[in-house]
Amino acid sequence: MAVSAVPTTATITLMDLPGTKYRLLKPIVAQIEPDSAGFVVSEQCTGVYHYDPDLAQSFAGFIRAFVGEFEFLESNESKLAPAMMAELERFRALLQKREPDAATAAR
Repeated sequence: MAVSAVPTTATITLMDLPGTKYRLLKPIVAQIEPDSAGFVVSEQCTGVYHYDPDLAQSFAGFIRAFVGEFEFLESNESKLAPAMMAELERFRALLQKREPDAATAAR
């Protein structure tokens, strides 16, 4: 009797959003779900996800999608329906722009 492989879901706690102009106000937990063709990285609170055949690219794409969704909502705030406004507030509870460091500000 052959035993089929069951995909395993892993989680990673993000303390920062590397390579972005935003910082997390509190950690978020991303799930990594493999399938036969790649990886889905997702976050449950916001519903943001990204898929790619390569794990590193899926993770990087997730960070871009997470920031992109926040920026889209923020730039359209005056036009948002109540449900989308609630989504923007969820993002605002999770991230904000980074403060420039002293060396950058002095330039």
